Amino acid sequence: MSKPVFDHEIFRIAHPVMQKLIQQAVQNKEFQATFPDLYVYLEHVIIQIGINLKDLLIAKYQEKTTLSATVIQKNVETILLDRRLIDHVVGYCQTHELSLADEYLINDLLQHYEILKLFDQSYAFFWDQIKEYERISNDTHLSETLRTHLKNNNLYLPNLFPHWTIEQLFLDYFMIFIDYHKFNNSKVKNPNITKQPTPEECRLVLSRLFKYNSPLPAYNKSFIDASSYNLNATSAEYLSLNIHLDEELNNLPSIINDFLHHMVARKVDRLRNGLNAAIPINEVQFQKIHQTRSQLDIVGNASSTLKRADTVLSALISLIFYEQVFKSKILKGNPTKFQGINYSKILLEQSNIEIPDVEKATFDLAIAHDLAECINRNDDYDLTQHMDRLYDLLSSFEDIQMSTATQNAISGKIESILCTNNGAPHTHKISKDSLKSTVPDTLELLSKKLSKVINI
Repeated sequence: MSKPVFDHEIFRIAHPVMQKLIQQAVQNKEFQATFPDLYVYLEHVIIQIGINLKDLLIAKYQEKTTLSATVIQKNVETILLDRRLIDHVVGYCQTHELSLADEYLINDLLQHYEILKLFDQSYAFFWDQIKEYERISNDTHLSETLRTHLKNNNLYLPNLFPHWTIEQLFLDYFMIFIDYHKFNNSKVKNPNITKQPTPEECRLVLSRLFKYNSPLPAYNKSFIDASSYNLNATSAEYLSLNIHLDEELNNLPSIINDFLHHMVARKVDRLRNGLNAAIPINEVQFQKIHQTRSQLDIVGNASSTLKRADTVLSALISLIFYEQVFKSKILKGNPTKFQGINYSKILLEQSNIEIPDVEKATFDLAIAHDLAECINRNDDYDLTQHMDRLYDLLSSFEDIQMSTATQNAISGKIESILCTNNGAPHTHKISKDSLKSTVPDTLELLSKKLSKVINI
């Protein structure tokens, strides 16, 4: 195996994280492209679930503690966002399975039966809202179709609604990408940039990724569970990994990796006793697990098309382009009709009915006719606009120095952008000419569905 260009810990940690986040972004955009109208509706439903959970947790804190309103607010936000209660509840709305309760909730706030009740209330609310959407859209089969579509495509509902945007991820990764070049770099023969980053330098660079939660694992039948054999224990003392024999074997690296993550998280929770104690953690004891997880990341991402740091950057730039084209063509067109076309295709696929070639050709012709009527053609988003958008995004960073090359002084159209950071040995060039091939080629590699949308 060839030596990586960036042979340092920052790249080894950040790269697999970015691969996972981009894969999540692709799934998010594919689902939105399939159900553009339902997607907006579900966004509001999930927001309301979050509001309901927040109100309930605040009420429980006020009932069971004497904490100040400020501390309660902070604790509730930690539980909802950092501890990802909202995501786990949304996942429960899809699977109706709860196997791993959160230590913070158990120790500080709720009993097990209360946690289950909380999840069940959200589950009932979610599907009541889906029934309401069925009534509005006059479609009595949506609930079952949605469940089947998620299962057939191995999609996990909370991963389809990330708490970040692709533009935000692009900006944070761009700074990390520039910082990659400051350290051990096999492409540059310079003694000043062959050193390994210090732990503090790693923390400083990687801190831009701390706000991004990795997508939750979506397994077929396997699960992680916590239990205790001590009847007097206030929280679980054992963590178990249950791998079903029908589980897809290619999922094993990510399943084991996720189990190790939970093991570390539970151990830290146990040391800190939930939210009640903030004690220093000796990270040395977790080094072997970190090394093991790094190797599992390499195995799990071996088939990824995003092998290099620059391909990750190209993927982000391409997904921003896709997002703007989707808004222009679909969301400003007739998204409800567009969704109806996709829906009819899904129903046909799920029916498993053999259709004669003649009828299939007639169906495809009707689809093409309907598609032409729901696409907005009046406001095409092109690479010229894309270069302007990238420039505006990068301009939001005060510590990035930029220069541009324009087509001519009169047009002012940006042909290329040169970017660097204070003290960085690398200046990165974003060229409109290179994006002409990079964007469509990258989208084709990431997702044929997204590639089709920009070519409609």
